[in-house]
Amino acid sequence: MNIVKATKLAKKRKMGMVRKKSFLTTVNGYLVPFDNAIYGYGAYIPFKGYIVRMAGITTNDILAKDWILVKRIDHQDRAYSIHERVRQKEKHSKEC
Repeated sequence: MNIVKATKLAKKRKMGMVRKKSFLTTVNGYLVPFDNAIYGYGAYIPFKGYIVRMAGITTNDILAKDWILVKRIDHQDRAYSIHERVRQKEKHSKEC
């Protein structure tokens, strides 16, 4: 599917999206569409454990029709900076 349809379905179903043969698929990551117009998409990278504020979408990505939806591991609905995410993890680990 194209990026527009993938974005609409990902937001509606609270899922992530990724191209079939991209770097994110090799590391089991995915893109998360945000409602905030400043960020657009965030990239979730599981081995780092945080969402990057903005993912670079290239013209090849826009024209591609190989976008698929994936189940989100971390249900984040807004973009966090690295420092905010580290503070959240520390707070969560103290509570447990």
